[in-house]
Amino acid sequence: MPEYEVMYFEATGRAEAIRLMFSYAGIPFKDTRVTFDEWPELKKDTTKVPYQVLPVLFVDDKLLAESHTIYRYVAKLTGLTGGPDPFDEAVVDQAHEVCRGFNDAAYGYVYVVLGFWKQDKNEAYKNILLPNVEKYFPRISALLQPSGYFGKNGPTYADFSFCQTIEGYNSMVPEVVAKYPEFLAHYERMMKLPQIQDYLKNRPAAKCTMILKKSSKLVIVFRKRNDLYFF
Repeated sequence: MPEYEVMYFEATGRAEAIRLMFSYAGIPFKDTRVTFDEWPELKKDTTKVPYQVLPVLFVDDKLLAESHTIYRYVAKLTGLTGGPDPFDEAVVDQAHEVCRGFNDAAYGYVYVVLGFWKQDKNEAYKNILLPNVEKYFPRISALLQPSGYFGKNGPTYADFSFCQTIEGYNSMVPEVVAKYPEFLAHYERMMKLPQIQDYLKNRPAAKCTMILKKSSKLVIVFRKRNDLYFF
């Protein structure tokens, strides 16, 4: 079996779905967590960080970058594509892209909350976050299958990715997420999967230079605008 190494920061973020998928499938991986002090020098090394962003995945002596590319690759390794039927796999890809559309569209609100965009927070809540919640959340809800997941036969990579989104927004704006109890139920369902319990129990605590909290949970990690890393 190849040796896998996931490199990301000392946080959950965009790498957590990757870690969870490997754990779910029982595939060993090296969990390399980079400190913010190490990052300025590391990002200069294009042999390890070709696009100056994390996460990256090493497969023996080969490298993959860009989180969504890694999600799909690891989904194939772990049987989390929603297949084997190609149409069923496409349905899962569709769900992932709709969820990704929400993240891309709503992220301006997070910029404002963290002070990177000079805009009133209440206005951003009203004009950025809520319209995109109202646009995307019903669409995402409709994509959940009777199985309780985005795949008709069980959890998929889209589920592992989306549950991290819900964890983050539920910590920031719980009153918004509370209107979609199916998402909270989905999150709980994912976090109770028996295959990931050892990982959840033993994963390192997040260590971050800058954090935003609305509860005891880590919500999001930043250092500067160009180093944005998702929940």
